[in-house]
Amino acid sequence: MLKSREYLSICNCLLLILVFWISNNIATYGQCPLIENSAITPACNQCIVCPNTTFQFEISGIDLPDGGTMDWYAGTFPNFDPSKGQGTLIGSTGIANPDPADCSPCPTILAIFLDACNGNGSEADNEFICISSGGGFNVNSLQINLNNNDSQGNNDIQLGSDPCGFQIPSAALMANILNDASCNGSNIHFVGPGEVVPAAAIAIVFTSAGENFDYNFGTLCATGQPIYILQSSCTRIMNIGAFTNYTSSGTRTYSISLIDCPFCTNSL
Repeated sequence: MLKSREYLSICNCLLLILVFWISNNIATYGQCPLIENSAITPACNQCIVCPNTTFQFEISGIDLPDGGTMDWYAGTFPNFDPSKGQGTLIGSTGIANPDPADCSPCPTILAIFLDACNGNGSEADNEFICISSGGGFNVNSLQINLNNNDSQGNNDIQLGSDPCGFQIPSAALMANILNDASCNGSNIHFVGPGEVVPAAAIAIVFTSAGENFDYNFGTLCATGQPIYILQSSCTRIMNIGAFTNYTSSGTRTYSISLIDCPFCTNSL
């Protein structure tokens, strides 16, 4: 949940009709912003304001761009459009991303797709891990400790001396998932660096930037659970990948942890 708030002292009497405008380029983000609540204090719709009158404007929503800007415009007629040069800019505020305050319960690993499909490349491109988000987490905080982390481009995610990071999921990955039955913007959310996976959600982490297989998530989407899609920024090395599934002896352990919650670790 992201929020923006602005306090404004009005210096002239006028009929005030307000709109807000997200000025950050949302095309660089994985999910279109959704405004859930907006409020003006003191409450009014079309407001007559006079000198030294102070108003507070506030909105909240999901998938608003963290670090973006909310611009507030005033006008004297309904349905004016700032993109057409209409209205007067009266203030701008940064969009703040409140990280989940409580690390409990911790995220847990639900499943790992070890022997992935080849798609148009190799098995290493299309592996993923499924996580229960627990009490929620910021993408910047999620660390994944992999078994295969012995070469550049194939390292752990946000962990170690030369880690892989996260990226906004690719356009092809977004299109493939949204094309599945029951998968749409109401239950599928694509998130990248700085964005939040909320509590009680399923997070699917694709471990390679080279993902190219069209998996069918329709059955999972049909459950109605919120699903958040993450993608590593590293393209995994062919025949190595993130997970080991060759025939051999020994135990392989994979784990997740949160930078913001050092006590939160889970292994499989």
